[in-house]
Amino acid sequence: MDFTINEENQGNTTCPTNRADVFSQSNLDNCEKYVLSIQRRLDKAVANGDKSRIKWYSHILSKRSRAVKILAVHRVCKENQGRHTAGVDGVSIPKDKDTAHEMMLGCLDNIDITKRPEPIRRVYIPKPNGDKRPLGIPTIADRIIQDIIRRSIEPICEYNFNHQSFGFRPKRSCQDAMSNLFNKLSSRTTRKWIVEGDIKGCFNHIRHDHIISTLEGWNVSRNIRNIIQRMLKSGVMENDLLSTTPEGGIISPMLANVALNCLDYEMERAFSGIQSNPIVRYADDFIVVAKSRLEAEAIKRHIKDFLKDKVGLELSDNKTHITHIDDGFDFLGFNFRAYKEKLLIKPSKDNVNLLKQKIKRTVRECTSAVSLITTLNPILTGWGNYYRHVVAKETYKGIDSFLWQQIWRWIAKKHPTRTKKYRMSRYFDEHGTRKWQFIDKDTNLRIVFMKHIPIKRFVQVKGGQRVFDADAKDYWQKREHINAKNSIYAETAILTLFGKQKGRCEYCHKNITQDDVQNRQIHKHHFVPRCEGGQKGLGNLRLLHKECHTKLHSQISRKDMARFAHNGIDYLRILKAQSV
Repeated sequence: MDFTINEENQGNTTCPTNRADVFSQSNLDNCEKYVLSIQRRLDKAVANGDKSRIKWYSHILSKRSRAVKILAVHRVCKENQGRHTAGVDGVSIPKDKDTAHEMMLGCLDNIDITKRPEPIRRVYIPKPNGDKRPLGIPTIADRIIQDIIRRSIEPICEYNFNHQSFGFRPKRSCQDAMSNLFNKLSSRTTRKWIVEGDIKGCFNHIRHDHIISTLEGWNVSRNIRNIIQRMLKSGVMENDLLSTTPEGGIISPMLANVALNCLDYEMERAFSGIQSNPIVRYADDFIVVAKSRLEAEAIKRHIKDFLKDKVGLELSDNKTHITHIDDGFDFLGFNFRAYKEKLLIKPSKDNVNLLKQKIKRTVRECTSAVSLITTLNPILTGWGNYYRHVVAKETYKGIDSFLWQQIWRWIAKKHPTRTKKYRMSRYFDEHGTRKWQFIDKDTNLRIVFMKHIPIKRFVQVKGGQRVFDADAKDYWQKREHINAKNSIYAETAILTLFGKQKGRCEYCHKNITQDDVQNRQIHKHHFVPRCEGGQKGLGNLRLLHKECHTKLHSQISRKDMARFAHNGIDYLRILKAQSV
């Protein structure tokens, strides 16, 4: 193959001589850059229909590149919340950091993507409605292999996926699906009837040959197709019995999208007419808009026959509804309904009730003010951030009122003999426009009030933009910057620093993302430490990732920070250069 660079050797450039540095942040950053560069070449090869390069680049990613293996092991063994849950082999990642690191190195050295996958362990988790959801748990080794294969074929799949699919895809979210559906329904001349699709046991019944033939049509190599075929046939272990129904794992959502991609294009072919594709799909949940009830019924029949014949799936007659927009419907936790021809999107009543139940349960279980605040704040901010792009202000106020009542009952139960005046002075104070805000006065931690979350319109992803397209890099960076900036609220200092630093961390110079903001993974760093005479003002503050802030303080003492700063030396740049 006449390639201009020696990609065989590039796959092994991220191999530190010191094994302790294999999973260091600087090495992970190098791995990410290298893997993304190969994925972008793979995307270009797919766009050009170059089968030999598609095969070669996917071969590099799946077999030759140590960088991909390092990232896969780190994700499965360090980032994944299920890392402490074992598969059928009983192996899980220990909580001790040193032991976990040694185990990660062992996993890295023993990766064999050609091995036969172990059966998937089946467990059940409770659903909000009281039912139980089946969950498949592969072994740690199989999860790593699945992540390697996912990264190897993701550019191929992303190129071929329809733009009306939003679930479990990079740079796309529930909010994108919500915005897309709003655009389809908000115009007075658009379709007003809704088909709410519900598929019976989606991944349990998908025809495996349909997935494999689809991947073959996309020029995924035979070796990778064979690996995926073995994954699909691995079976599920439940109560010491092995069944032939595969489910679960890192790659499962991608394969479900591969299987259902044909539905997106079928709706575009059969029912788009002069308007856009009528479907909006998030994994196996989908909505199709129609002009009349008769057309909606025809669409439902068409989908039912198409899914059964093409994919081997069945629509649930009991859960697949036809609704008029004036009556409203729920999708992805949002309620869509037209009020006198004006379409409004609000949080669904079911999700509001679930949040109130969670608040009530959390307040009842906490024994101190600090534990109550630290437990509730992430729940409230996470829920509020999810709905901050829709008509949610009145809902936020109602939740704040409910929360205040629950907290007051908690205080009364904790201090049954104390006066109201004592309870108010002990647990509340004035803060900003809020007269009484719950506070732990020992730590100065305060409860979050959702009504302070601003409502801002979501920046929807543009159709036709590919995540791995090198020419679209500026578009994705600009979109991420806008969404991150719009996620900052009630923090004037952070918003000012974000603008001043152009949305980048002053230590690593990487972008501060929307997830960083919403998950509180950013810190304000005093360039001259307060204990060394540093001022409180913005001129002495820098915005850093939480992890970068921790790393910085492990590299340099506060006294040295002050000494460098007083001599006009930017120690942040020096330390970053040394760590690369």
